[in-house]
This record gives sequence, structure tokens and C-alpha cells, in this order.
Amino acid sequence: MTDGQDLEKKALRRQLKRALKAMAPQSRAAQSAAINLQIQEMWEGGSVLLYAALPNEVNLDASIRAAVKQYGSCVLPRVDGSTLSLHRISTPESQLVVSAYGIREPIPSTPLVSPASLTTAIIPGVGFTTAGGRLG
Repeated sequence: MTDGQDLEKKALRRQLKRALKAMAPQSRAAQSAAINLQIQEMWEGGSVLLYAALPNEVNLDASIRAAVKQYGSCVLPRVDGSTLSLHRISTPESQLVVSAYGIREPIPSTPLVSPASLTTAIIPGVGFTTAGGRLG
């Protein structure tokens, strides 16, 4: 990536973050609900990686509950220092805690999951290219 492309990408991320922050709560909730339905239609099998959203991200709580109901569990990321690990949860109410960054994450005692075992992975991002590349 050239310096010009990197600057353009950073400017686009800032623009997208401003637009997301300005989104009305009702609009965010409606769009999150629609996205959750699409996610639940596309996942395959029982090892679904989701994430616990920050306030300006798509809220996946409905998909977390649906995965637990349908498959008995789902997988969420946990960050410890510079290490990201994946953990299986079956009771979000008792197995998620708020991290130092304000993100809900699995408690350390939840089972570790290998990325190779995932059947579906939903990754947060500020925006994506038309080819599916993550902008941030």
C-alpha cells in the first residue's frame, strides 16, 4: 500500500466513524436487527464466531442468543495484553465481563477454541471495500 492509499484509507475510516457516531439509535437498532437476521441465515454448523459490540458497532446480541439457543454455544474473542484468544460461551449472562477497554469478553475460564474449528466468523469493521477487504 502506498502512502497516498494509506492516507486515503485513514480519511475514509474517519468519515465512516463520524457517520456511525451520528446515526440515530433507532436507525442503528433497526439496521442491527436486519443484519442479525442475515447472519443467522448464513451461518453453518455450531462453531460461530461473533463479537460483543461497542456502542457504534452492529449489535450482535440477538445473534449471540440465537447461536446459544440453536447450537448450545457461540465463540467470542478475548484480548489479554497483546494476545487475542477465542472462547466458547454457553451462558452469555454469566460468562461475559467488561474488559479494561469497555468491551464485553468471555471470562478467562471459558473453553479455548481453535480458529480452524470455526464454521462462520463475523468480524467487526468500520467499513469494507467492494471486494470484502476490511478498512478498519
